[in-house]
Amino acid sequence: MTPAKHFKLLRIILFFLLFTIFFSCEELDSLLINCADCRSEEPLNASLKIEINPGDGNVTINVFEGRLEDSLLYDSRTTTALKAEISVPVNKSYTLTAEYSKSGKHYFTVNSVTPHAIYDKDHCDVPCYILKDVDVDLRLKYTK
Repeated sequence: MTPAKHFKLLRIILFFLLFTIFFSCEELDSLLINCADCRSEEPLNASLKIEINPGDGNVTINVFEGRLEDSLLYDSRTTTALKAEISVPVNKSYTLTAEYSKSGKHYFTVNSVTPHAIYDKDHCDVPCYILKDVDVDLRLKYTK
């Protein structure tokens, strides 16, 4: 076999190896498990960690079950803090909005999450559940 054929065979094997890793059933972020967040019991609720930037005024945060178009308001609150937490049941989709008022104009940000628990038996000392998809970025990026 010539060196060119060896190189071609090596590229094909490498491609299939990367393809297998990319499309494997394991979540890629399972390697980033923080064992301090482990829970022995499967959680029924998750605390959404919402990041906002209120600037000089109040921000109204609305949490909708499902899609925004469904208009199923789950929770609403007004805050001036940089972060907020709202407890929601896991394994459901939520759409969150933040309403900002700046210079007499209203701006909205929208994001959605589906908090869920994954069971991990390999990365920590004991098998446990870890909550995923609980961080929500509702910061206002720019205004005109």
